[in-house]
Amino acid sequence: MQDTNIYIEKIGSSTRQIDFVELNQLKKDILWIFDENGSDLHNAYVPDYSFTLPYWEYASINGKYLYDDDKNFYREGALIIILCMLAEYVDIQGGSQLVFGDHNLNDILNYINLFKPENENQNSLKELVILGISISVTITKEDIAKNEDFEHSDLDKFLSSLKWVDNTFIQAYYKSKLT
Repeated sequence: MQDTNIYIEKIGSSTRQIDFVELNQLKKDILWIFDENGSDLHNAYVPDYSFTLPYWEYASINGKYLYDDDKNFYREGALIIILCMLAEYVDIQGGSQLVFGDHNLNDILNYINLFKPENENQNSLKELVILGISISVTITKEDIAKNEDFEHSDLDKFLSSLKWVDNTFIQAYYKSKLT
């Protein structure tokens, strides 16, 4: 593995180095999500057969040679992918409850809690991911078996907040590329 000086923080204070192949795949996944789902995040499509990286780990991406803009892109993008995965997960009839694979949502929450927001928008993004996880963990096998719309007191709040994510992060990213 080529030394990149780019790493993620793991649970328990250890770190894992990321190589450029992994970093490039993360960027491709973020940009695919932005392009495919940006204006319709509440109906996100996240194919579980190709979105296989542990995106929650990238919320803590850091590195000596990772510029702040790049670091924010990867961190925010990883959180947005997780939001799309959560939107997919809570959509019992049309989504996929396999989107997180064998990963436990409470373990994912532990990684999200490691994320240290650098501004208010990032803090709001983190809170929205936590809200989505708190909703998702209440889905039971019985809910899935019913194959009906899932009901939760905060589900509408969660789904309607995804438009803010598009405006604040995704549209801002594309606008920054035009200047």
